[in-house]
Amino acid sequence: MKILSLVLFLTLILVSRSVGQEFDRTIEGQVKAAFLYNFTKFVVWPENSFEDPTAPVRIGVIGDNDLLQHLETVVEGKTVRGRPVVVSQLETLELPDYCHVAFVAQVPTESEWEAIAKLTDRSVLVVGHAPGFASRGGVINFVPNGTQMHLEINPTAAERRRLQISSRLLSLATLVSDPD
Repeated sequence: MKILSLVLFLTLILVSRSVGQEFDRTIEGQVKAAFLYNFTKFVVWPENSFEDPTAPVRIGVIGDNDLLQHLETVVEGKTVRGRPVVVSQLETLELPDYCHVAFVAQVPTESEWEAIAKLTDRSVLVVGHAPGFASRGGVINFVPNGTQMHLEINPTAAERRRLQISSRLLSLATLVSDPD
């Protein structure tokens, strides 16, 4: 709980610096990077999601070099449950083996939506920031609202990917579901 409180406190500090104006791209990148790293602390992956007991938690970023740089700074020297955290740039949603978090920075094309839907056989926390992202197969969606950042989480999408999301993280988000 202390970690989550600290993250929220730091996020509020970053957000308060931009009160009265839209999210600055740098601040938004810093906030998203902090959240992406901290998501790894509140999600449990099946053991077979890792090559071995000391394998790293891998976070891939598709389409945002600035966020990648912020994320590299955030995770430098950090571990999650004894595993180092590794960040890499991904070109497509054709994810490498043992990718644990995939952040999709752009609004997905129709073929990318289909690729996201096909990821249900992999234990990947798919995160985005496009309208309807979590309700169209993603697990977590960043929803900017002026100077605030909200989260949407699709628990059903997480279950399909065999991911266990902490109730603490779920309590911070708006829960969404797949369309009927």
